[in-house]
Amino acid sequence: MSSRHHEEVLEEMRARTDDELQEHLLGQRRKLFEIRFQHVTGHAQNFREMRSLRREIARTMTLQAERAVHTGKGGAERA
Repeated sequence: MSSRHHEEVLEEMRARTDDELQEHLLGQRRKLFEIRFQHVTGHAQNFREMRSLRREIARTMTLQAERAVHTGKGGAERA
């Protein structure tokens, strides 16, 4: 991912509300589960997507943790 694209993605994610970030995180975790399941059953077609999803999940969780620190809530909630 280019640096410019990465910054655009981060800005888009930062513009989301806490609830939208949580929904996004849950959706990405569901997708990752489905891809892992397909991989185990031999039906996976795009292995790079697992890496991409893991990174997006990490980005989302990092943003949630940053917000929690700035609002004084403590650690980020885990789904």
